[in-house]
Amino acid sequence: MSTQLRSWLFVMMLMCVLIAPVAAQGQPQQCFLRYAWTASEADATLRRIDLDSMTVDQTIDIGPTVVGTTVTGITGIAIEPTTGELYFLAYFANSPVQVPFLCRYDPVNQITEVIGNTAVDFVALDILPNGEIYAISGDAASPSNSFCILDSLTGLPTDICFYGGGDDGEAISYNVSELRWYHASGSANLVFEASTTGGASSCDSTSINVAGSPLEGTAVSGLAYIPSIDEFLWTQDGMNSALYTVTPTGTVTSLGSVNFSISDVAIEEVPTACPPPSDQFIRGDANLDNTVNIADVIFLLNALFVTGQPQPLCRDAADFNDDGMNNIADGIYLLNGLFTTMGTDPPPPFPNCGVDGTLGDALDCQTSVCP
Repeated sequence: MSTQLRSWLFVMMLMCVLIAPVAAQGQPQQCFLRYAWTASEADATLRRIDLDSMTVDQTIDIGPTVVGTTVTGITGIAIEPTTGELYFLAYFANSPVQVPFLCRYDPVNQITEVIGNTAVDFVALDILPNGEIYAISGDAASPSNSFCILDSLTGLPTDICFYGGGDDGEAISYNVSELRWYHASGSANLVFEASTTGGASSCDSTSINVAGSPLEGTAVSGLAYIPSIDEFLWTQDGMNSALYTVTPTGTVTSLGSVNFSISDVAIEEVPTACPPPSDQFIRGDANLDNTVNIADVIFLLNALFVTGQPQPLCRDAADFNDDGMNNIADGIYLLNGLFTTMGTDPPPPFPNCGVDGTLGDALDCQTSVCP
C-alpha cells in the first residue's frame, strides 16, 4: 500500500471517529452579559457580580426595605424566571426562632415583601421555570439536608427527600437543559451529584467526580446553572469567597474571588449584541484558543454535523483551506496538514495574527484572539 493511500485512509478513519452521525447545523451564536446575584449571611446586602470583570456593579441594601424589623443576614437567593424578582431567605433580629423568612424583592418598585417563616433553617434556594420554589436545609438544621418545596404564599415547606454525604455546606441548582437537579455539599468530603430522574421527586443521584480539584478543602456556599455555557457557578464559603465554573461532568475553572462572603448565588443572563467583527485572526484557530491543532478540526466538524453545537465565532479562522466556505473540505485540509506528509499549512494569516489576504468572501470574524 502506498504512503499516500495510507495517509488518506488514516484521515478518513479519524474523521469517522470525530464526527457524529447526525448531520444538522447548530443555532446562530447568541451573546450574553452574565451576572451573579449573591446573598451573604454577614450583612443585609444583595450584590450583583459582573462575571466578565469579576466586579460588583449593583448592590441592594435589604435592611431599609423591610418595615418593622432589622435584617441581620441573608442566605439562599434565586431569581423568578418570568418576573425577574429576587427571592431570598433573610434572618430577622426580632425573630423568636432563628430560622429564615422567605422574602421577595421587586426590583422595579424597590420593595421587599416578607412572605413568611420557613420553619426550618434553609440555606439555599432555586426556582423552576414554572415558578415553584425549592430549598435545602443546612447541616446543623433540624431536619438537616432536607430538600423541600416552599409555599409561595406562606413560605412553609413540604418535604421531598433528604440528601446524604458531604461534611459542610449545602447548595442546589436546577439544570434547565437536562431537567434535573444538581446538589453540592462538603469541603474535605466533597459531593457533587445530579439527580437520576427529572423534576424534584427524588434525591437519588449520580455522583460526579471533582476529587483533587480546587473545590476541595473549602465548604461550598452556592451553586447556580449558567444556561448559555452549560456550566454551573460554584461559590465557596469564607470572608473572601472564591468563584468557579464547573461543567456537568466535573471540569473546574477558577474565576477569582471577591472581598465579601457569599452564602448563595443566582444567575442573571442578559442578551446583548455580539462584539464587532475583527479584521485580524489566525487561520485554523476555529475554537479561538490561540493554537491550531486537532481540537480545531473537532470543533469545526461538530459545528457542521452535530445539532446544537457552538458555531465558529470567527468563520474566517475556520476556513482552513481559504476557499470562502466552512465545510468538510476544511476538516480534511487541516487533518492533512497536521498528520500527513502530503498536507500543507493553512494559507495566511498563519501561524500568527493577520488580515485576510483574499477578501470578497461572505465569511466574517465576530470574535478573535487577535487585537
